[in-house]
Amino acid sequence: MSKPSPLHQLVLTRFREVFGEPDNTLDRDDHWALKPGPYKLAINVLANGTAEVPAIWVFDPHDAGDPVMRVGIRRSEDIEAFIALIRDRLERARLREYGAADSNHQRDGHPFSSPANHSAPPAPPAPPAPPAPPAPPVSIHNSNHPTQSNPSSDDPG
Repeated sequence: MSKPSPLHQLVLTRFREVFGEPDNTLDRDDHWALKPGPYKLAINVLANGTAEVPAIWVFDPHDAGDPVMRVGIRRSEDIEAFIALIRDRLERARLREYGAADSNHQRDGHPFSSPANHSAPPAPPAPPAPPAPPAPPVSIHNSNHPTQSNPSSDDPG
C-alpha cells in the first residue's frame, strides 16, 4: 500500500479538527457519523481515495434530491469549501427537525434541496373528546322475592 499524499493527510487533519475523531477507521478510510440533532439519522461522511487524490463521500438521508455526493479533493483550497457544504447539510437537516423552513439552496449550480422534498409541519393535536354522558341507573328486578305493596285506603284489610 502506498503512502498517502500530503493533501490526503491535510484533509484528514482538517476533518478531525472540524468534526472530531472519526467514528470508524479502517486503513485509509475514515468514517464520521454526524448527527444533526437528537433522534435524527446521521449524515455519514467517508474520507478515502487513492494516495494522490483523497475522495470524500457524503451520504445524506435528509436530502432526497441528492442523498449521495462524492468529491475528489485536488487542491487544499477545496477542503474548506467541502467542509462548508457538509456544515450546510447538517444545518438544513437540523432546522428541518424542528419544522423550520428551508429555502431552495443552490451552490455552484448544484441544487441541495427543493421545496418538494420538505414535508409540512405536523398538525396540532386534536382536542380531547368530551366525556361520555353518565349511564342511566340500572334497575334490578328479582322475581324470587315478593314485592312489597302499599295498602291503599280502599283495601279492606
